[in-house]
Amino acid sequence: MTYTYIPDENDYLNYLYYATTKSQRVRKKRTMNKLVILFLYFIAGLFLYNSQGPINSGLFFMLCLPMYFFYTYFEKRQYKRHFTKYIKANYSSEIGVNTIIEVNEEGVSIAVGDAKTTMPWTEIESINETGTLILIEEKNQNAIVIPKQKTNGIADLIAELKGIAASHTIPFNEDLDWKWK
Repeated sequence: MTYTYIPDENDYLNYLYYATTKSQRVRKKRTMNKLVILFLYFIAGLFLYNSQGPINSGLFFMLCLPMYFFYTYFEKRQYKRHFTKYIKANYSSEIGVNTIIEVNEEGVSIAVGDAKTTMPWTEIESINETGTLILIEEKNQNAIVIPKQKTNGIADLIAELKGIAASHTIPFNEDLDWKWK
């Protein structure tokens, strides 16, 4: 069956956020960054306690506590800025262009503008469904990004992908409540 949609920058941004949250290396790095900041605040607070006394040290900790929670906001902004540049450099030819997906027993074909690519099911690593996207991930770490709200016949596509995933032993993951954190 054939499905059409027009992706935008937000779809690719959500895909990159999803891939980031699923990467063990990135999760470890983000956790370590938070722990390093917490450790630096603690060392600076101890230094202030020894040199200035408990009042200045307490004030320092009271000022640093909100800054620790603002770090998450600044980190999100940094990721968004980086991903936006990445999308403009790598996906600009696909944004705003009518995309046609054809799913059959041999594989999935995607036509973006004039370019057409066919991928056999043996090259598919997994199929992931979030609240807003369907991601058909290839073994070479690329993915086909399908926005659910912009695709005609999305319920049929999901049912068809689940059936094909079951028959070809491809993992079909449902992360419907996934959110970027």
